Amino acid sequence: MQLAPLSRRAVQGGVLAAASPTMGPAGHLRPLNGWAEDRSTRHSSLLHRRFVKSAECWCPDWQGEAGDEALIPQAFARTAAKAVFRLFAYSPHWRVGWRFVTDRDVWDRHDLGGTPWRVLPNAPFRFFADPFPVIWQGKTYIFFEDFDHRRDKGIISAVAFGPQGPCGDVFSVLEEPWHLSYPFNIEHDGELWMVPESSANRTVSLYRADNFPRRWVKEADLLTGIEASDATILRHESRFWMFVTVREGIGSFSEALHLFMSKELLGPWKAHPANPVLVDLRSARPAGNLVVRNSRLWRPVQDCHAAYGAALGLAEITCLNESGYEQVMRTVLRPGREWPGRRLHTLNRAGNLECIDGSALALRCARIDHWMHGFSSWLHR
Repeated sequence: MQLAPLSRRAVQGGVLAAASPTMGPAGHLRPLNGWAEDRSTRHSSLLHRRFVKSAECWCPDWQGEAGDEALIPQAFARTAAKAVFRLFAYSPHWRVGWRFVTDRDVWDRHDLGGTPWRVLPNAPFRFFADPFPVIWQGKTYIFFEDFDHRRDKGIISAVAFGPQGPCGDVFSVLEEPWHLSYPFNIEHDGELWMVPESSANRTVSLYRADNFPRRWVKEADLLTGIEASDATILRHESRFWMFVTVREGIGSFSEALHLFMSKELLGPWKAHPANPVLVDLRSARPAGNLVVRNSRLWRPVQDCHAAYGAALGLAEITCLNESGYEQVMRTVLRPGREWPGRRLHTLNRAGNLECIDGSALALRCARIDHWMHGFSSWLHR
């Protein structure tokens, strides 16, 4: 199925729900049921999207659409600057932030203030991202993506936490031939389960903790033949709901939110009839566990409009059922004084341990030394 043929500008900032093609509350655009359009309009939009995708292929910073051809040189300039930067630093590079909170957390404050954030240390050639803290069998761990720049591949690793913070070394818990990230965890039927992102394998797979925390056994592929990012599962009103962004052909990994439903965690899972229920780079992609506060259902979302993982949104879900879905973005959080950097795209908490992540600078020391030595030799010829 092709993505709904809407330009990015048409959906930026909008909340789209399965309803009639009218304007909803606060001017939020509602899509046509089933995204029905005439064939000629769909074909025309598809050509426009192919143009955009071609520009993005050569210019990762490209955020335009067909008709914005004059902006392509600027995108190429930014891409060239990035290429030079990557000669001296690993990019992208992420870091995990953590803190113990005893009063108001991010969901209460709707900002990053309060108890200062601390950084989980990592080697320059590795980055940690997508932190999911877990309390299981009386022990606390953080599971996260562990990406090795030298291998260009991510695995799932963990570190134990005590009253003062990390205790012991980081250790790997799950590796596959393909890239893994976003180790979502859920408790069910007395077991602990993990659903790491495996879009590179075109699956959404479920693993069970067989010897917690170090051994995980694959129990089922919940979805197959699908490029799905950051699957996040919620038990709501006697049903399991899976939130995931899906890339269809030329589309983005972060703009089309799909829902899947099941009466059992192991499936079978059924696609929501209104998929994609939301098309919006600002608020589609999951960013961590859903939470209930004051009887209201919330989910953290990634704001990828300016760049991938550039900001974190707090969205309130106002409708979730078999016929429709609606959410309203209440707050957008960006890196700043409390959490310096240029990216922020995960929020999770277990007990009093709260975690986020963001970008970091990691220099390629060996390469810089080599270049400086060569430059010095040239100067002294």
